[in-house]
Amino acid sequence: MLIRSSVLAEFKLCPRRAHYAYDLGLMRKGGRPSVDLVFGKAVHKAVEVFHKSGSLDSALQALDDFDIPPDRDKNVERARLLVTMYVQGKPLKLVESEKDFSFKIGRHVWKGRFDGIADVNGALYVVEHKTTKPFYLQTKPNDQFIAYWGGARITNKDVQGVIVNNFDPERCEVRRILVSFSWEEFQRWREETKLVLSFYQRCKTSGIFPKSPFACKAYGRECPYRILCTADPETRKRIIEDFFEINHEAVELSW
Repeated sequence: MLIRSSVLAEFKLCPRRAHYAYDLGLMRKGGRPSVDLVFGKAVHKAVEVFHKSGSLDSALQALDDFDIPPDRDKNVERARLLVTMYVQGKPLKLVESEKDFSFKIGRHVWKGRFDGIADVNGALYVVEHKTTKPFYLQTKPNDQFIAYWGGARITNKDVQGVIVNNFDPERCEVRRILVSFSWEEFQRWREETKLVLSFYQRCKTSGIFPKSPFACKAYGRECPYRILCTADPETRKRIIEDFFEINHEAVELSW
């Protein structure tokens, strides 16, 4: 089974939600991507353009390719300000940018993409850019951060840790956060994740995906699949046909 950090996070939150979102790739018809998603993609792209071109102007122009919905904190003006602050704050030198990687967890394959690998005084670090408000940015436990560090260290033992560039849209600050892991931490996480993925595989084989009531209003908004979880089995297919479409990128885990 192929797995990404976002899939694992969704499955841990609610197996049924992960099934709808990734196994079936269901998304509401006519729905717009959340401002969190669009804002994050825009800032990531602008930073990537800067590191490839060395030009702040090119980075800011890259933001024009994104239609960021109106929002008090996450808007195009804040994106431009944060990217400018990042560039003027002497960003780390990236030796690699937007690099795909994968490694085995039991019979399963973890797939990811580094935002970058930085050389800091001869030591290498995984670099991740996050547009999360600090209150929600949890570095430990964090499946993505430890997986990215472990994935990098499997191929290069010189990788020391993870450096998170936190683009805070609320306070208009860019913070640099160092997260360190031991190889023992990674191995324990790998065994724990192997157990979770074994259960996920069992759910797929049986066709039974438990529902978690705690996920119905997670992240401060109602789950888009609640209408399916509360519907009678005989009407569920019609609801899917009427209100949902297929997100092939989610099914193929191709982002």
